[in-house]
Amino acid sequence: MKQQPISAVILAGGNSTRMGQDKASLPWGDHDILHSIIECIENISQDILIISNQPRSLPSSVRVLSDIIPQCGPLSGIHSGLHHAKFDTAFVISCDMPFVIPEAVQTILNYAAANKDRDAVLPLYHGKIQPLFASYQKSSLPVIEQALRSGHYKVSSLCSLLNSFCLTEEMWPSTINLELLFKNLNCFSDYQQAYSYNNNATRPENIEKR
Repeated sequence: MKQQPISAVILAGGNSTRMGQDKASLPWGDHDILHSIIECIENISQDILIISNQPRSLPSSVRVLSDIIPQCGPLSGIHSGLHHAKFDTAFVISCDMPFVIPEAVQTILNYAAANKDRDAVLPLYHGKIQPLFASYQKSSLPVIEQALRSGHYKVSSLCSLLNSFCLTEEMWPSTINLELLFKNLNCFSDYQQAYSYNNNATRPENIEKR
């Protein structure tokens, strides 16, 4: 895959209350989770942004930015990422999704390119919107900012607020394991389980779907 004129926004500014420590810096592969995600998308995106409210040691090609409207959860991170993005299309991912693979990112971007009249491409998994592994157009920025200013902080509300394209499970390539892709690390036991699985498995995209 070669770099494309899209921005990639990695949300790494959460408080990680349930985890008890910074998720982004947890060991994963040869580095940590954040660096692992960067490595996944650096050959796809020409503009990588990390939204974080703490200093991080990262490659010079990566921009580290903070929330413009702070203390409003991940929706603040999406807002800041879109505000600073160099391109009209931005792929957004949370830093607690370590099983991301380039093919999954490219799938989102393919649907975004085919639906440029939509504000966002939002995956559905087990009937739930996955707004932290999605693409957004800069055209959605005013709606998101208005939601934040009005005190509506739930990212799950984006489906109703935006003119979105919903990516259902059957629309994904059969080679992508959605169970792994959408596995969030909410607490330390989730991380321990995922870390153990990752060390014992081969490549996650080669595991059969369940």
